[in-house]
Amino acid sequence: MLFALPSPEAVAFSGFGSFWVSPAKRVAWMRSKWPVHQIWTLHRMPYVPPLMHIAAGDWFIVAERHATGTSAGATDEALWQLLDACDTPMCIDELAAHPSLEAARLGELLQRRWIDISDREYGVV
Repeated sequence: MLFALPSPEAVAFSGFGSFWVSPAKRVAWMRSKWPVHQIWTLHRMPYVPPLMHIAAGDWFIVAERHATGTSAGATDEALWQLLDACDTPMCIDELAAHPSLEAARLGELLQRRWIDISDREYGVV
């Protein structure tokens, strides 16, 4: 059954205390000091440029398995931290109340299908 998800701004998370969030099994994420995604992308090109600019700082990468292959991309630190926090068992209310996370972006993780929401009694919703 297909349905439309609400926009991330329209999602209110109060009253979902019995629902738990977890990363989707088809998603992997990493944090690196190296531009892993840029290097991977360059090596998939038919030619390798003679020089590559490497910006300083942390890189936040999310990889997804699809029926037709794998895709990977860089994301921002706030969204990556929210995804990483979903790997810790907690209900959606606890996650939304966490002071150092941008919980308003949970809707974005749902739309990208990077997290699953489950009920302890009935399983994945």
